[in-house]
This record gives sequence, structure tokens and C-alpha cells, in this order.
Amino acid sequence: MEIRDRVRRHFGLLLLAMFAVALLIKLGYWQLARAQEKHDRTSLYEKRMTAEPVNLDNLIEAPLSDVAWRRVSALGQFGQVHVLLDNRTVNGRVGFEVLSSLELTSGKHLLVNRGWIPAGATRATIPEFTTPVASVEIHGHLGPPPVTGLKFGDDADRIEALNDKLILVQHVDLATIGQRFDADLGSFVFYLDNRAPAGFQRSWIRPGDGSAKHRAYAVQWFAMAAVLTIITLLLLFRRNAGQLS
Repeated sequence: MEIRDRVRRHFGLLLLAMFAVALLIKLGYWQLARAQEKHDRTSLYEKRMTAEPVNLDNLIEAPLSDVAWRRVSALGQFGQVHVLLDNRTVNGRVGFEVLSSLELTSGKHLLVNRGWIPAGATRATIPEFTTPVASVEIHGHLGPPPVTGLKFGDDADRIEALNDKLILVQHVDLATIGQRFDADLGSFVFYLDNRAPAGFQRSWIRPGDGSAKHRAYAVQWFAMAAVLTIITLLLLFRRNAGQLS
């Protein structure tokens, strides 16, 4: 009975250690996968941002994954209703990003991020800005909607009408905004070039690599798996040595 209890204890310790080691190794490989994912994303960004611009009409129906960070040009006319993305800061100053719908010559629509403008003295102050009324040719790159943090409740997608030509949002949901414009805005946003006209203050941030950080995490998980394996083997060895003595 005593021998059976010892075997059971040893087996339980070994089983628990094997489970923990397997989990640590899995976490390590997950971090390596994340590192590769971010490295590939950065490589794709650099490749597409250095390529020659293409006409947007050739990509307007493509999914976001195929067009993200592609440099494009487009010819169209801005609509009369514009979107203010709330709570955007530049150099510590609060303001808005201005997003305007553009109707292409093909009749398709997209949302153009024209850059940042400062907020007024109070929340009740409605910002003013100008928009070209004639057809314009714009240059920039495509990407996902601006990152705006976590959403909390249904109010996250709420649209607030400031006047008949200006709406305020906390998050950019293309489907919801498209319903307001009565237009299909697709799956991506057009980011106006930093020096292009018809825009405001712009300094678009490239997606961070971050792969080195994930590789460092992976090394930590693998090291913990190795240390746990060594500790488990030492404990089993000592227990067996104690029984033999």
C-alpha cells in the first residue's frame, strides 16, 4: 500500500509538471507566432508604402486585407456631411479627426481621413473648417478605421448630429456611418497624404513592429518550461534516492 501511494504521488507530480511545461511551451510558440505576424505586417506596410500609387478605382471592391497601406490616388467630390472623430489628441491638445465622404467618378463612396483639427474652448463650440466644393484629385494610402480604444455599451456606436452637415462619433464604424450617408463606404478608410491639399494636420503613424518584444516573451516562457522540467526531475530523483536509502 505504501509503495502504491508513493507511485501515485510521483505520477501526480509528473502529470502536473508535464501539463505545466506543455502550457508554457504553447505560450512560447504563441508569442513566436505573434512576433512573426507583426514582422510580416511591418514588412507588408513598407513594401506597399514604397510601391507606385495606383488608381483607387482598381481597388475599391477589394477587401481590407488586400488594400491596407496601398498608396492610391482618387478623383471625386466631397459630400456635404462630415464626421468628427472625438477625443483625438496632438501634442497634448484635444481635438477631432475630420472624415469626409468622397464620391468617386465611378459613383462609389469612401471615407477620407483629412487629419486633425483642434477643439474649441468648450464642448459646445462647433469647430469650423473648409471643404473643396469642386471635384478634386487626392493622394494617400488605404487602411483600417482609426484605432479608438475599447467600446463600452451601445453608446460607442452612437452618432450625434452637431448640425445638418456635421456628425460626431466616438468610434468609426463604416457600416453605421454609411447608413447615415445612405452609401456603402466599404471596408477601409482613405488617409490623405501629409502634404496633400484639402486636409488638416496629419502625421500618420506606421504600424509598430513589436516582434522583438514577443520574441523576448517567448524566450521567457521557454526558459520557465526548462526550469520547471529541471526542478521536477530533481524532485523525483531526490524522492527516489530517499526511498532507496
